[in-house]
Amino acid sequence: WAHVHPHGMDLLASLGAALGALDRGLADFDAPQARRSLKWDLRQAGWIRAFINHIPEGPRRALVTRCLDDFEARVLPALEALPHGVIYNDANDYNIIVSEDGARVAGLIDFGDMCHTARIAEPAIAAAYAAMGLRDPVAGIARLIGGYHAACPVSEAELDVLHALILLRLCVS
Repeated sequence: WAHVHPHGMDLLASLGAALGALDRGLADFDAPQARRSLKWDLRQAGWIRAFINHIPEGPRRALVTRCLDDFEARVLPALEALPHGVIYNDANDYNIIVSEDGARVAGLIDFGDMCHTARIAEPAIAAAYAAMGLRDPVAGIARLIGGYHAACPVSEAELDVLHALILLRLCVS
């Protein structure tokens, strides 16, 4: 993914579809090892509050603080009522394999961050990374979510927290 440019809308939809198919396939899977403390599990993102002071005073620190406040007050309580399961949890630029022609996602690598969490974290994490560098990140995220939804339907309640989770992943990163 990191070496393929541009990231066209069909490729973004393909990423969403690949992740949705994986999550649908994992829907009945569970393992004690997946229920663990993991900093990359967005439900556990509150740990970053202790590190906010490492961001220089200014707009960036204020943005991270606002995102974390919204997460703790609104999103975290809502997550408990949403579908949960084991998710891949690591769709970043260097873990996504693209076909030789650059047209579709051919596979994923590095399954070390899998965990049992809110399922909507999967497309949120992918969207956080995939939107970087896009001329129209909102349209790109919409295509990625559309691909995911086609393979693994997303509820309105999940959509209500999606934007906040995308921002939260960027804050954690």
